[in-house]
Amino acid sequence: MTTIISSQPVDQPFPVTPGYLLPKLLPLISDGSNGVRTQLVKLLQALPRDGIDFYSEQILLYTRAGMTHLAVDIRRCSLDVLDWAIEVCGKELVECPGGWVKMIKNFLAMLGWTSIDANSRWSSEWSLSNNDRITAKTLGTLAAFLELGFVDEITTEQVAREEADLARKWFPLRQVWCHMIPTKSHAYRHLNLFGAPRDEESEIYGDVEARQQSFRKYRVAFEKGLEMVKRAGGEIGRAGARTAKVIAEGMKDAPNDDREEIFSAYRRKGCKSAYQLCQEMYAS
Repeated sequence: MTTIISSQPVDQPFPVTPGYLLPKLLPLISDGSNGVRTQLVKLLQALPRDGIDFYSEQILLYTRAGMTHLAVDIRRCSLDVLDWAIEVCGKELVECPGGWVKMIKNFLAMLGWTSIDANSRWSSEWSLSNNDRITAKTLGTLAAFLELGFVDEITTEQVAREEADLARKWFPLRQVWCHMIPTKSHAYRHLNLFGAPRDEESEIYGDVEARQQSFRKYRVAFEKGLEMVKRAGGEIGRAGARTAKVIAEGMKDAPNDDREEIFSAYRRKGCKSAYQLCQEMYAS
């Protein structure tokens, strides 16, 4: 099938849609045969890219199952599939339900960094010597995934320039483009008007600031784990350094949210007003 798809003429439409093939192909990520998984990755890479991003949620569902599998080869295959999805689906991969927090927790579980005590040691056993290759592969995929979530395709300067051009075009009317029909499908999906209530894991994080804010609670676990990885040196040390650089650059412009600190201080000192506590906090 891979040969047939690869030899398909460019000017001819693909005979079947991704929605027909992917539900049959994705369960093979956890197949017990190494040959089947190898051919699966080759087949996915040969598929046309148009329309695959619409199935990002389904792709991540099977990828997460493979990432936490007991077999190392299946975990490696799931990372290959995730690398392909990052390249093909783009931002839709981190903006779909469960595409951000749930994946971050999956990476923590895969690396064994889910629990850290006061002495910066993990509750689960983790051996660098036995898992150096799969760890390096995991860190490489993690860096690509975080970079996809932290880096905005459109900069603030580009947005300001586009808004200025639109303002000149529609003068004397103001912000007409905000009231026009959306140009992308499922434009209001993040509102979840007709779906079941979502928790933190299955929530949609549609912009960089929301993803940065949700990553704050997991940042310490990643940073302490990456410190240990970098001390190991070699291939995993280089992969850990690259991942740490992606986190540092992605979170350097993250919005500061001190509300929880203010509320906890207010609970400790109930005799003072929130305004006085804010003054003391920012004065120090």
